[in-house]
Amino acid sequence: MTQKDKMFQMVLDDPELQDVYGYSRKDYDEDVYEAINSSNPIVSAVAKIIVGLNGSDDPGEQKRVYQTIFKYLNDNLLV
Repeated sequence: MTQKDKMFQMVLDDPELQDVYGYSRKDYDEDVYEAINSSNPIVSAVAKIIVGLNGSDDPGEQKRVYQTIFKYLNDNLLV
């Protein structure tokens, strides 16, 4: 298991997030790269953030990832 996989699972294992967004462990039982294409928008968004940032502290990169995730969530949750 990679560091990204561990971070991905650690974020999604949060019981409050699971309760608020209505997902369970079975929704993210894959690695972070497979989860990018998850049918669950929250699981996919978390995977996209972790892969997209790749540990970067660059504000420009963070803004790009933010904009990508914002658009993705708007397109998939506000339909």
